[in-house]
Amino acid sequence: MAGKQTAIGGQTAPVKPYSITDLVLLSAFIPGTGQFANGQRNKGLFILIPSAILFVDAVVHTFIIALRIAAPVMEGEKLVIDNEVYLNFQTLLIVLGLAMALWLYALVDTIVVAKGKKAAEAGE
Repeated sequence: MAGKQTAIGGQTAPVKPYSITDLVLLSAFIPGTGQFANGQRNKGLFILIPSAILFVDAVVHTFIIALRIAAPVMEGEKLVIDNEVYLNFQTLLIVLGLAMALWLYALVDTIVVAKGKKAAEAGE
């Protein structure tokens, strides 16, 4: 099966399905895109939106930690790492752990679904 037909310049041409390697690369760089490419729009959104939120949260916590450490050093004061820095660091580690788990789930799901589709097409 060559895939769906699409109009290109007024003509229809077969659409080549993505290879498993292409899908894994898509999902590795932007979690959820492998699900979109596999035709699983809702699952792709379920992965993409939390991944984006976790990414923004990780960036924010990184800047908070960096500012709390860099500001006293740049002002020539003694560096004191207080409880707020530890709490932000702890939150950052939790966010990164959740992001990593979601990223791995997206990769594994992309591979499993793509292999299942490939096997179904081979069986036709």
